[in-house]
Amino acid sequence: MTSLQAIGAEVQKLATAAQVAFERLRPGLDALGSVVLEFARVLPDILATLPPNLRQLGSQMDLERLIDLAADEGLQFAYVPPSTVISKILAAPDAAARKQVIRNNGRLILKSCEDELALIQSADLTHHVAFAQRSASALRAGHREASQALSANLMDTVIANQLRPLRRLVTNQKSKPDIDEFSIRAAITLSGIWSAHGQYFPEKGEQIPRSYSRHGTVHGVSKRQFTAVNATLALMHVVALLRLLDSEHSS
Repeated sequence: MTSLQAIGAEVQKLATAAQVAFERLRPGLDALGSVVLEFARVLPDILATLPPNLRQLGSQMDLERLIDLAADEGLQFAYVPPSTVISKILAAPDAAARKQVIRNNGRLILKSCEDELALIQSADLTHHVAFAQRSASALRAGHREASQALSANLMDTVIANQLRPLRRLVTNQKSKPDIDEFSIRAAITLSGIWSAHGQYFPEKGEQIPRSYSRHGTVHGVSKRQFTAVNATLALMHVVALLRLLDSEHSS
């Protein structure tokens, strides 16, 4: 047998082996193809349930990390802030840097809060939206303490009136909320709000928290708690919750 024939015979052997392997894998490949096709079919519906600012992230969208940051640091990513600000937050190296991003982009975030409030259509939320808009106006006018106090109290009211079955889910601090049964938009929204309800016991001599805290705002009025970043976060949480509720009413 010539060397060329030997090479041909070897190629034929490899081709035969490849064919056998393919036939063995065919059922799995067919199943995988079906999964891919099904995912491609439902993907538009999944994306449609996400807040617009998250859809605009494109390839930068890391939902698991967003939920973790919301639950761990009390940040809000649902509906606000704009996707450009979220990108900066995700690129920041630590919690302090992420808060600095919020501070540096306060006016842009405020504008997005105002724009999102203007989109809410549910009649059941009209009263709450009006107070959220007043909180935004106070923040725009430089009255951050008044804005933060109003946002924190409005959040209490909205949770009590609109989230009755889920009230303990977003306020109980014994464990992180089980969000597996919720939509992605609800999981992101409520994770940040849950974190904002972190425990603070002034009667035990605990120091007033620096991060935004519902309990710190109500029970620890001070320069430590009332800051530009915290006022912005307080408003963001209210806006996100109202937009979430409005989306549920309209779906």
